[in-house]
Amino acid sequence: MKFIKFFLVILTSFFINSCSQFGDSLFLPGEDPEDIVLYELDNEYLAPESKEYISFAHSSKELNSSYILVGKKTYGFEANLNTNESLSFDEDGALRLERDHPFLADKYKKGDIKNGGKDRDKGDKDRDKDDKDWDREDKEKCFELVMPYTLIMPDSSLITIETEEDREKVEEWYKNNPDSKDRPSIQFPVDIIVETDEGERTITINNEEEMKEAKGRCERGRRDKDKCRKLHGDDIVDCILEYVNSNYPNEEIVHARRLKTKDGDVFYVVKLSDSTILKFNDSCELLD
Repeated sequence: MKFIKFFLVILTSFFINSCSQFGDSLFLPGEDPEDIVLYELDNEYLAPESKEYISFAHSSKELNSSYILVGKKTYGFEANLNTNESLSFDEDGALRLERDHPFLADKYKKGDIKNGGKDRDKGDKDRDKDDKDWDREDKEKCFELVMPYTLIMPDSSLITIETEEDREKVEEWYKNNPDSKDRPSIQFPVDIIVETDEGERTITINNEEEMKEAKGRCERGRRDKDKCRKLHGDDIVDCILEYVNSNYPNEEIVHARRLKTKDGDVFYVVKLSDSTILKFNDSCELLD
């Protein structure tokens, strides 16, 4: 009898530890695991908020693969880094969890996106052209900070970046402060190098307002952050608006995201005001 009790204690402990390590990979909060569908993304279509976090907290690492998990009431993003670490993000692209093991993608039902062999209309072809334009523009550099520069961390400590290796100090700070999800800020003045038609140009930025202006000029020159960004109002394609108005007349669209899979299939994830999640392919056909 004592042996059986001892065995049950060991088994329970193993189960708890396993859940602690892997349980977060097996469900979205509040969702039945059977209802969750997984899509592997083109890495450019990981939520821009999530990419921004990775660029600061894991600047020396590379994004290996990314996914979106879609349930009935919520969705979330997953990112595998080249260090075998993985990160979990909520539907707003905010960090939920960092792990020391890869995301367990094989535990999920894989989503299927097809156009059903139907001819695609001009709007679809135009969107495809836009994607090619975006791909070209993504390769264009916006601006870069001139070293040395200093970062003000969320706890007001300072980290000076003099070489590329110094970026690891930022990663180390986030490892030591796992509850912090805020980005560092720049200590002004700082010099930036801007790409122009005439070549590179160095500009001194003296305050946050001037930095916002520089970022604004940059964003008008490229469309990287448009990928997977939250869509509202007129940004949402008409056929999805029409479907929601016809089938959910008492609900409003909170936001939508346009995504692309690793295989190049385009689809939309739409959240309604009652928390219902809808999925559409690029022809506005509802996905299971």
